[in-house]
Amino acid sequence: MTEKKPTKKEVMQENEELKGQLTAVTGEAQRISEAAQQIQAQSAHRLMIIRLLENFVNTVNGSLQQLQRDLQEIQPQMPQEEEVVDEEEK
Repeated sequence: MTEKKPTKKEVMQENEELKGQLTAVTGEAQRISEAAQQIQAQSAHRLMIIRLLENFVNTVNGSLQQLQRDLQEIQPQMPQEEEVVDEEEK
């Protein structure tokens, strides 16, 4: 059960095959890395858009709440003003 020692030609051929495989794997790793970078850039862009939209919603919500508070302040005064106008007409 002794193994046959490979010849120099066989070793060189196997070496070339392994170099080809390494080149293919390296190329695939590079493509995957570039795709991951593109996905990361898209994610960062989307996160920025989400933050801008969140800021917009918070601003609109704050303005709406302020408007509601202002309307609540004005509404109790409205009947009093109507009574004053009614009394002046009499």
